[in-house]
Amino acid sequence: MWRTAGNRAVPLLIRALSFPQAAALFRSRLQPWPESDPATLSEVKLTCSFVAEVTATFKAVRHSSRDPAGQQGCPYPQ
Repeated sequence: MWRTAGNRAVPLLIRALSFPQAAALFRSRLQPWPESDPATLSEVKLTCSFVAEVTATFKAVRHSSRDPAGQQGCPYPQ
């Protein structure tokens, strides 16, 4: 399956690695994490907090709008 027309020029190398060797090889191929701007990080945290609060509100309203018989109420608050 590897040797298709699109990748015949790429040699297929197979080798056995221990878990520590495989982890080191994988880490060496990852791009370094860029330094984050504290202002940007603050905005991301604020956005995540906002989304979590909105989701919690929707869940609370949806839960309280259910019928006592167990039927689903309105999917969105009105």
